[in-house]
Amino acid sequence: MSHGLKMRKNILGVTSSTSVWPVLEVVQSLRPEAFEITKSVKDLAHIRSSAGKARAWLRLAFMQKSLADYFTVLIDRKDLLIEFYEEGAFMLSEEVTAVGGLLIGLNVIECNDFNLRDDSLDHQLNVIDMRHYFKATQSFCEETEDDSEPPDLKDVLDQKNYLEEMNRSLMTRIRNLKKRLNQLEHDKNDSSFEVLDSSSEAVPSPPDTPPMNGLAASALKEEIESLKHVNNEMETAMKCMEKDIHEKQDTIISIRRQLEDIKTINIQLFQKNKQSESDLKEKDNKIMKQDQKIACCLKTVSQLEGKVKTMEEKKNALEEIKMQQEKEILQTRGETSTVEAELTQEREWRLSLKKLVDDQQAEMTRLQTELDEAKQNLNEYHRLRKEYLVLQKKCSEYELSLEEVGNVIQM
Repeated sequence: MSHGLKMRKNILGVTSSTSVWPVLEVVQSLRPEAFEITKSVKDLAHIRSSAGKARAWLRLAFMQKSLADYFTVLIDRKDLLIEFYEEGAFMLSEEVTAVGGLLIGLNVIECNDFNLRDDSLDHQLNVIDMRHYFKATQSFCEETEDDSEPPDLKDVLDQKNYLEEMNRSLMTRIRNLKKRLNQLEHDKNDSSFEVLDSSSEAVPSPPDTPPMNGLAASALKEEIESLKHVNNEMETAMKCMEKDIHEKQDTIISIRRQLEDIKTINIQLFQKNKQSESDLKEKDNKIMKQDQKIACCLKTVSQLEGKVKTMEEKKNALEEIKMQQEKEILQTRGETSTVEAELTQEREWRLSLKKLVDDQQAEMTRLQTELDEAKQNLNEYHRLRKEYLVLQKKCSEYELSLEEVGNVIQM
């Protein structure tokens, strides 16, 4: 989230790096449930820096199991993120959606023991700043693969060697001063004995010798004390430098341990860069095709404009024809009135004819009914006639048989 943040200028015109805290404050306007987290972070009086507030906010969102939801809502509103990020920032890219999906896996972790009262939230943690990998991954790999030590560690080692040399020179100077002080004290004691021995002889000692030895001794003591104080400060600085060196060595060890992951990230970024270049070429080809289509469309538009002009001319001609037709319509309206009168008369005739037709239709239906009855009667007649002929034939046969029987009887 810190990649590509815009640098802000203060009143004096000095640019300073910004924090993600203003970006996280936007979430409460998109998700009302995030208001309580923001309010709780603002109420923590011991956290004063924006970076510390951002760390506390992320911890609370993680404990609430809403970090993935807040992040997804935030990256969906790129129109708001443009105010905080430079063009090309990771939060404005398309790959940031994958981070939102990965954050969903954190919801299975139960964590309610984050110490928000920790004073170290305002200070930068000893972690790797991944923004440099996004800016210049290739150059970082070349520097990390080299066996030489980082430039800042070299400076620290140079300062350490310089302080050690200064410490040795100061220790040598202190030893020399101690020897000189002991020699002066010894000379002072010898001179005091000489004064005591010569006092019996009433020979005064030189007035300038004892005061000169006392002043030199006090000056040497003061110089030794100052040198001891400087030596103590140098030892303290040496301890701080050694601590700083150990911390930087630990950081270098952790960086070397994460080198393989960084190489993998670089390879992935290189592949993504290749893919983006191929996508860019495809987009360029599409743009060229679109330009050709636009040229064809412009040609079509010019042709359509010519057609529109011809259509307008036709429209004007049609409007003139319309005016003439309207005049003809006015003339024909008088004729239509007479035709309407004739139509009403024809309607009356039609009604009378319709009535006559209905009567004739009723008569025809009646006659058709009678005809059907006559047909039925005729069919019945034919049937009875057939039966009659059959019976008549049988009767003649019976008579013939009876005659034959009679003739037989007579015989």
